[in-house]
Amino acid sequence: MEAGTGKETGEEALKAPAVKLSSLIASRSPMLAASFILAAIGTLIAPPVLFPITHNNTLTTDMSIFGCCVVCPIWILLTVLTLNRYGRRGLWVLLGLPFALCCPGIIVVLLFACATGHACI
Repeated sequence: MEAGTGKETGEEALKAPAVKLSSLIASRSPMLAASFILAAIGTLIAPPVLFPITHNNTLTTDMSIFGCCVVCPIWILLTVLTLNRYGRRGLWVLLGLPFALCCPGIIVVLLFACATGHACI
């Protein structure tokens, strides 16, 4: 940068945004990692994943419902806190949305099927 003019050279202008971007990613990476970990756990407790392991419909359903009652509210809380803190810059947390809501979505479909008398497990 030229002294006192406030003008940056082309090389300095390219280096400055990279530093800012890396610091932004580093400051949010724990929340992003926590979001993906919770989303992965939410996916792993889904009935289609658990049933081949347990081979027991009742145990699979009980574990899935318990897991959804624990994991999904934590993920939602993390998402709300992140959006509250970062605003629009925190929308990246929503990348875990399909995975975090996989188990509750499947359970809602199964409960609807049981309520209507079709394919109840």
